[in-house]
Amino acid sequence: MRSKLLPLIFAGVIFSFFSFNANAQVSEIVFDFLSRYSNSLLYGNYQSHAALFSDPTYFEGRYYTKQQITNVAKNFYSKNITLSHSWKVLDYHVNSKGMILIEAIEYQTIRPRNGGRANSTAQKKLIFLGYENGYKCFSKTTE
Repeated sequence: MRSKLLPLIFAGVIFSFFSFNANAQVSEIVFDFLSRYSNSLLYGNYQSHAALFSDPTYFEGRYYTKQQITNVAKNFYSKNITLSHSWKVLDYHVNSKGMILIEAIEYQTIRPRNGGRANSTAQKKLIFLGYENGYKCFSKTTE
């Protein structure tokens, strides 16, 4: 009896090891992407920010080509300065199509370049990441 259980226990340990590694890898992808997103807003430029998005991308209720999302980013950067940006990750998982779904709260403080008052927001976001020469945002919407 004992010799029959040993292979099952071994298989369970191996499965757990690979499952843990896969979850750790997804976690690393999620937090790396969100860090790059924040850093592009704080220290980058519109081109570095637009490079985080796929072509096409679904952004806040509308589909955009690479050129269009670049123009959206350029417009944002030309009018605003990001003073702070961070995320609180609520959940993430890989869907049946292999895309990573992130549910997070986005915290952002911006100030208009024309000297207006700073404005802070906290919004729940749903982000889909897919692999396209690195993980990119295929969809970002406010929930």
